[in-house]
Amino acid sequence: MKLIALCTVCMVTGASSLQAADLVSGTWTAGDGPDARIYVFKVVGDRFTGIMCGPCDDPGRVFRVEDGTILGTGQATFYIRYDVSRRDRVDAAIARHQMTLSMRPEARPNDAPATVSLKRVVEDFQLSPRAPLAAPR
Repeated sequence: MKLIALCTVCMVTGASSLQAADLVSGTWTAGDGPDARIYVFKVVGDRFTGIMCGPCDDPGRVFRVEDGTILGTGQATFYIRYDVSRRDRVDAAIARHQMTLSMRPEARPNDAPATVSLKRVVEDFQLSPRAPLAAPR
């Protein structure tokens, strides 16, 4: 009986983290035209990496997303690396098609955060379908 309970907890936790990964993965945009910023995230487990660029046709304006961690459903944190000595800490609130970022320089944690709203590039994004959990026998 304890084994069944443990397996059930593991499956629910696994499904929850997969859904959180679906919420972060993919391409997001902020702004329009020449001022647009593009964010691309790749999730593996509860960690993620990616890039942020804008304008993306300028190699000097492409920056790494690093040390990304999914904290729970609807929350994540990561850093944007601008150069060897400068990166911003980003706290993210995530909904299905919108992400709100709160950013501040890592070296100045007491600065007021800048807020940016992102939206998915693929508007009709669907979370990955999951097979229903089988009932224990």
